[in-house]
Amino acid sequence: HDLSGIKVCNLEEKPLSDITNEVNSKTKALRLGNDKPINRIIKLLSWFPTWLCRYIIKLIDFLQYTLNISPSIIGLPQDRFGTIIISAVGAFGLEEAYIPLFPFARTPYSMGVGKPQLKPIVKDGAVVAEHVVTITFTADHRVVDGAQGAQMIRLFKKMFLNPEFYLGAH
Repeated sequence: HDLSGIKVCNLEEKPLSDITNEVNSKTKALRLGNDKPINRIIKLLSWFPTWLCRYIIKLIDFLQYTLNISPSIIGLPQDRFGTIIISAVGAFGLEEAYIPLFPFARTPYSMGVGKPQLKPIVKDGAVVAEHVVTITFTADHRVVDGAQGAQMIRLFKKMFLNPEFYLGAH
């Protein structure tokens, strides 16, 4: 499986419909092999034996984040990661997964969106079968502590229940 991803910038400035359209468009391009930056990365790494790729990635990491030299000088994107990595693990048949943080991304949060499952829930005082999705979060405690994380989760729940109110047109 190809675990390449997309990046959406400036979410706070965009209405939910624009975010949805951008995600769909970028995902389609990625799946069709039309994502030029990813293709450049794949092409660059294909020139080297697999065992050497780890060191090439570490070198790019050092140049970009330690020396602040843009990898664009060799045709690579500046940063393919953002503030949070969201992985649709449900696409792999997983109902729940905690996405690990990995150093190269320099991303303090990750979120896993699981496969929908039919579960009993209480709705209007009656037990009914509804589809439920498990969403997991992983946070770098060097960036956020438990209290801040809980605050973020509460806001996320509110946003999830009423996305147009929080992410609607600006």
